[in-house]
Amino acid sequence: MHPNYLNSLVRNQTGKTLREHIQDRLIHEAKSLLVQTDWGINEISDGLGFSGQAAFTSLFKKKALVSPSEFRRNAAVSTHI
Repeated sequence: MHPNYLNSLVRNQTGKTLREHIQDRLIHEAKSLLVQTDWGINEISDGLGFSGQAAFTSLFKKKALVSPSEFRRNAAVSTHI
């Protein structure tokens, strides 16, 4: 199956590209790691296969609307209330 055809099928069924689904899943995993571990941002970006911390932080900000550090801080505050 050609990648363009697969992407077209996924987009027609879900309204999102395959790339968007993968990115959403990576951000979901990143959020879990930020809340459940004490791993540094660099360790999380490496563990999820990003080329570097800057690429990870950029995508995270784009999808979550906050930086990974802010997300972790906010999660820590909300769980201590």
